[in-house]
Amino acid sequence: MAKLLRAQREIDYLHNHYWSKLPPLFHSQVREDETAGEPLPDFFLVSIGYLNIYQPKDSRMVQAAFSYLRQFHPASLPVNHITHSFCTRFFRFLQERLHGNTPVNYFKKFKMCLDYCVEENLLPSNPAKGIRLPQYNDVTKQILSPKELVKLTLTPCRNPEVKRAFLFSCQSGLRWCDIQELCYKNIDFAQRHLMLVQKKSCRSFTKACLAYLSE
Repeated sequence: MAKLLRAQREIDYLHNHYWSKLPPLFHSQVREDETAGEPLPDFFLVSIGYLNIYQPKDSRMVQAAFSYLRQFHPASLPVNHITHSFCTRFFRFLQERLHGNTPVNYFKKFKMCLDYCVEENLLPSNPAKGIRLPQYNDVTKQILSPKELVKLTLTPCRNPEVKRAFLFSCQSGLRWCDIQELCYKNIDFAQRHLMLVQKKSCRSFTKACLAYLSE
């Protein structure tokens, strides 16, 4: 709740102090709402507040979704200009430039921000509701073979820490964001276990992982 209030204060501060000084790329062509008579903010300004309160670790995916939205609509974007047709055309835009489930995942993040606009009474309903999002579950992911991993191990790298983190990820199945947050406190030296609490699960990596980490 505190982060939500802080984000709202930041939006209000930007609106009151820098609205007229923002460059054309951010400055919204504000229209008066016919019922309330109040100016509606630019969606890209709202997205700043949304990112400030976004908790999951995939915030970069949210930023990437907004980046593609900026490519699709480089001008200002008042929230009341986001219609069902606009959302449909944006999703097609993502499908033309991305592959697999990436367009679906990016559009879901955009849709979540629209839900945030509804919660903040900026929109009466989510204009992206009802848009069918196909899933490509049959995508085959390429997996490195043991021979290829050995070859990578012997190949020089300008950043040895990135190389070690990648190889450790191949051995443990950890994501890069999990490896980035690893600390000594995650290691139970007595039991020779590496404990890591993720968002949806708790994983324990035993002797082999700890030996690799200590090398």
